[in-house]
Amino acid sequence: MRLNPDQHRGVVAAGHCLISACPGSGKTRVLIKRAEHLLANINNRIAAVTFTKEAAGEISSRLIQALGTECSKRITTGTFHSIAMQQLNSTRSTPVNILNENQSRILLRRAWREEAPFDKFIEIIKGVEQAKATRIPPTDPKGPVARVLYRYQQLLAERDALDFNDLVTEAVDGMMSGTVPFVRCTHLLVDEFQDVDQTQLSWVIAHVNAGVKVTVVGDDDQSVYKFRHSLGFEGMTAFAEETDAEQITLATTYRCAAQIITLANQLIINNSARISKRIQTAETRTGIIERYDFSNEADEAEAAGRILMSRPIADDPAKQETAVILARTNSVLNTVQTIFDASSPVIPYYRIGGESIWSKGVPGMIRDLLGAFHGKDGTGIVMMMHAMHCSRDLVHRVDEASRKPNAARELLETEAWKKGMSADEKAEWNAISHSLGEVNSALNAGNAMLAIERVASLAAQADGTRKGESIAAAACNILGEKMEGPLAERLRKLDRRERDTNKRDRQDPRAIGLMTLHGSKGLEFDRVWIMGVNHGVLPHKDSDPEEERRLCYVGMTRAKTHLTMSRSIEDGKESDFFKEIGLTPTYLPKAGM
Repeated sequence: MRLNPDQHRGVVAAGHCLISACPGSGKTRVLIKRAEHLLANINNRIAAVTFTKEAAGEISSRLIQALGTECSKRITTGTFHSIAMQQLNSTRSTPVNILNENQSRILLRRAWREEAPFDKFIEIIKGVEQAKATRIPPTDPKGPVARVLYRYQQLLAERDALDFNDLVTEAVDGMMSGTVPFVRCTHLLVDEFQDVDQTQLSWVIAHVNAGVKVTVVGDDDQSVYKFRHSLGFEGMTAFAEETDAEQITLATTYRCAAQIITLANQLIINNSARISKRIQTAETRTGIIERYDFSNEADEAEAAGRILMSRPIADDPAKQETAVILARTNSVLNTVQTIFDASSPVIPYYRIGGESIWSKGVPGMIRDLLGAFHGKDGTGIVMMMHAMHCSRDLVHRVDEASRKPNAARELLETEAWKKGMSADEKAEWNAISHSLGEVNSALNAGNAMLAIERVASLAAQADGTRKGESIAAAACNILGEKMEGPLAERLRKLDRRERDTNKRDRQDPRAIGLMTLHGSKGLEFDRVWIMGVNHGVLPHKDSDPEEERRLCYVGMTRAKTHLTMSRSIEDGKESDFFKEIGLTPTYLPKAGM
């Protein structure tokens, strides 16, 4: 397919460039064609920055496919975080130690307990994350957020570790001071630019100031991560003003039927802070738009599944219409999943998005603790001790002694690292080592089930809540009773289980996707059903109305030809968004219809 005039301008633009791209306008194709255009000059090197590893991999593979493997030497692709890590690692003798989200949260909770236990933890987290993302210190330098942030950074430093937020910050500060190298490139391409936060914008501008030509592509109307401090419209206009960039708008969608894009436009024009666009479509098929009101959420889910499953079945599975149910919250999707599982016959579905239970909370701690007995370092033990609020001197001592594979056995079977322990530290360690010793003895006896039970008990104790106990019991049931074999095999099965989640139903061409509106960004489907369009849900009562309008706009523009929006009468009054787009109920089905 040939480039349209606006796409062509985006490919050949000279200097800095801001490309504002509506949904389905071919922005990734333009970005790749621009990279090809720049690499035609053998003196050019490009760096393409994305927000996901998958997007970075796609850009890299498509460029190599178009230009050959030789060009790969002049291409750097990755996320902001992965490229910043490369920058930092180039200055170090040992790789940067990055804590995952669960491990970071444990240290944050410890800092909170020590510095501001009478303030709400969730509010402290928001303040700390805001300070890191915006690079603006807390307003009160002696207030609870500032104290917790300072102590949290101390705890990270004691482990010689960073969290993900620190990666880009450290890279920016290092580039400014001359201790960290800039990315080696002549041109920088940034995708999904509406999602950058202030630190990421500073990283881009640092390269601008170093003489790198920058092209950014994004859509302020699809900026839906304000809760992560993304800048959206403000970030895009700030870049344009800072660089005097050429501004190009891709206003033709190749995805949505005219009826759908017209309705989506009627919604988004109600936002005040946005780049003006006159969106048109090249799709010639007729769109179908429906709204249904249901008595309750269960009826809503049942009808959505039944109607989407009744779509025509294609002889060629590759030509089967795709269908998805989108919702503002995971709780709505949980209802859908339950209804689908209970239906007869079972409705095939796959669920996209959300983290594995084994990456956070009590299950994450169980996994990390087991890893310390099987090839991993002592991070799991250290995090457990922080969660138990053990003395920092003891935790630091254990941390120093356990930075090698099979750390648990090293701690239990050697004595040198205990030299100089105080009596209090010895008493604390004896209690912990007794429990760890029970795990070790069980593994030595080949009793993986008993070892898992002991580790689950430790994790529940560290969590200290009834909910933690029940979650630990469930995790123990999955690892202990529903899997077999030695510990190493069970951990491998867990890894495979996570990789293969939903694999069976994904292979069914009739399967219905389930995902949040946030998770749907960047995707497209023939049929889209948005559930839970109720006041207080969409728009959400705790979110900015303009942000919620953008989120609904994202959901609507995932649809190619069929868009359905629905609500549950039981869950309150209809969303104001229905009024803004002028969509009235098609009919009111009875329960079970």
